[in-house]
This record gives sequence, C-alpha cells and structure tokens, in this order.
Amino acid sequence: MKKNTIRNLLAGVFVSLLVVSTAGAAIKGDINDDGRIDLQDAIDQEKQERVDRLVKELVESAKAPPRALPLDEWTSAPLTLWIMDFQKQGYSLQEGEERLLAAGLSEALIEKSRVQLVERDILDKLLEELKLGTSQLADRNAALSLGRILAAKLVLFGQVVYSGPRTQVSLRVVETETGRISATVSESFGSAVPVSGVTGKLSKDLLDKLDKRYPLRGKVSEVKEGQISLNIGQKQGVKIGQQYKVPGGNLVLEIIAVAPEESAARAFQGSELVIEGLRVEVVR
Repeated sequence: MKKNTIRNLLAGVFVSLLVVSTAGAAIKGDINDDGRIDLQDAIDQEKQERVDRLVKELVESAKAPPRALPLDEWTSAPLTLWIMDFQKQGYSLQEGEERLLAAGLSEALIEKSRVQLVERDILDKLLEELKLGTSQLADRNAALSLGRILAAKLVLFGQVVYSGPRTQVSLRVVETETGRISATVSESFGSAVPVSGVTGKLSKDLLDKLDKRYPLRGKVSEVKEGQISLNIGQKQGVKIGQQYKVPGGNLVLEIIAVAPEESAARAFQGSELVIEGLRVEVVR
C-alpha cells in the first residue's frame, strides 16, 4: 500500500467514529414463534450494521482531499489506542492467558483513563476491505501504518513469554505518526498469581506513564455572563467534576457540563481573572 494512500485514508476520519461507543441506539428485536423477542440477534445485527457503516466511511474517505488541521501545541487531541494481539513464546499452564491479559488492560484503560480504544470488529472488517491478513500485522511498520488509517495515535504491542512456572509480560506503546516508543512496562509473575493482579499492576504503571506523557490540556474558549467554556470535551476525555489548574497560578476550574468537543466550567479556587485563551491542565 502506498504511503499517499494511507495518508488519504486517514484524512477526514473523525476519531469519534473509531472508538468504543458509549451510547447505543434503540434496538428492536424480532419476535420468535413462541412470542419471545430475540434481543441478542437484534443487538448483533445493529452492531454489524454500525461496523459496516463506519468501515465504509473509512474506505470512502480516501476520495476526500486531506484537510489541514489547526496547529495548537497546547490543546490535547483525543488519545486513541489500538491494542494489538499479544505475541507469545512458550506454553502457558492456563489456556488463553494472553487474551485475558489484553482484556484486563482494555477494561482498565476504558475505566481509569481518557484513552479511547479502537473496536476489534472495526479492525477485522477494515482488514477484510483492504485485503490484509492479520499475519501481515506482525511487521511493525505495517501495524503502525494501519494504526494511522484507524486514526489511532498509539499502538500497544504486547509480548508474553512463558518459561516454566514463570511468565514475563512486556508492553510497548508506540506513536503511529513518529514511530517513537512513548511508554514501556513489564511484569514477571508465577503461576499462583491471578491474571487480575497482574493486569492491575501493569495497567497502573502504564496509565501513570501515559498521563505524564499525554496530559489533558485545553484553553478557555469563551467567557460570557459568568459562563466559562473550554475547547476540549468528551472526545479528549473531559468528565464532569474534573478540576483544571492554570499553570503558574492558583486558579482552579471545575467542569460542570461536557459536550463532545467542548465543556463548561466554573471557578472553583483562586481569584485570578479568567480570560479567553487562558491555558489549563487537568489536576492529577
């Protein structure tokens, strides 16, 4: 696949179309012969239709010219991550342990960070549309290229090495645009340690490094009639109740409402004047 094709596919794709959906549409189930509604079939059908629609938009985006993005070195972009299938060496005493590790990390990233994950179904469908096999993703450059198509800023590579009663898990987070490694964590454990304990330790170490590397930042976009608006919202990971500080000052803002690309705040602490363009950063 040519580099220009990859760039064109990436252009115009909104990150919100690729991340785990947090709001589902109303679903109507079919009525079986015995009068029961087959809700699961309806859910599966609705999900497949959504995946097909999003992948179609991804592929068709290749026809659109690249759009210039506004330059703002302070404001945070959405932090989208694709977790690749973990590679393994050796034999595990517990079947599918590497899949459990990946699932535990996914759950922790969704619940405890602003990271948004690329859906597996979208990935599989896109691979089918682009006529790529999962074996081709073993190549690091190919994986990063596909990550860019998926509008994922980061790709997480994982390796699990089984050596007798010991297991070594190593994780690397790589930026798709630069190829730079932004975080690495590893953990060694014995067979008596539950997978949940390992994923808890790994996810904590990983989230600490990602938070420091990609802090949530924004700017005051408007101050009107006592209402303070910020230029970041749900897509960037803003949540109601979060507090944001002004670097070098004592002013603290608290989020009171959130929209997809903006949020509303109130002055929580400090007496500094709030003006448009004021830089803020989430309090960790």
